Parts: sequence; structure tokens; C-alpha cells
Amino acid sequence: MTDVARAPQRIRETPPQPFKGVYDSPALAHAFGVTPALLRMWVAGIRVAPEGFPDPEGMLNGGNIWSAESVAPVIEARRQLIERGEIAPEEIAGA
Repeated sequence: MTDVARAPQRIRETPPQPFKGVYDSPALAHAFGVTPALLRMWVAGIRVAPEGFPDPEGMLNGGNIWSAESVAPVIEARRQLIERGEIAPEEIAGA
């Protein structure tokens, strides 16, 4: 039996945040209360995105980016739905 070294798990101490008005996929997924995988499905058109969800505005280091200005109305609308109990944060993430 061989002993296999395992890389330590990366643990994010703080949630991902937008950087100077730009959201990457992890930060935007956190803002929406969904997994990054579900966000990627929205972008790819595999799953239905929330109404008004904008297309990415560009790419940075191989990942999509959005301006905070373009996603702010959609994030706020989703937060209001969550607060009213109309949807759960990750309601469709596992579906």
C-alpha cells in the first residue's frame, strides 16, 4: 500500500466579493445565493436564468465577468424574492 500525499483543501475564509465594480463568476454566484456551477449553466443556457440576467461583458483569466452596474438590478430583485420567501437561495441549484 502506498502513501499518497493529498493537497490541502482550499478554504475561503470570506465570501467572494466584486473587485472594483466587476463581478467574476464566484462573486456573482455568491451574490445570487447559488452555486458557481448553476451560474455557469445560466450563462451557457442550460438552465433558465433569472429575468433580466445579463450576458457576461467580457472575460478575464478565462472566466466571465460582469459590471456591478449591469447585475445590480437583478441581484436586488432576487434578494427581494428571497426576503419575501418566494424562492430559496439555492432552490434550483440541486435540481
